[in-house]
Amino acid sequence: MGKLIPGVGALINGGFDFAETKAIAHRAYKMFIDGDFSVGEDKHRNSKESTGKIVAEPEIIDVDPEIIDV
Repeated sequence: MGKLIPGVGALINGGFDFAETKAIAHRAYKMFIDGDFSVGEDKHRNSKESTGKIVAEPEIIDVDPEIIDV
């Protein structure tokens, strides 16, 4: 019975390795073959259609270079 434990562990680990490699291959195919670089991201995350809100533009601050010690 003790001799079967490494074999069972190898089958389980092999299954996890297969699933992980398949997921990585799917992502790579979508990025490099299909040209879709939005894997795992919401394409409309910051748009008005998805949130119902208008996203504010970042504020640009003018900094006087004399104030900053470089």
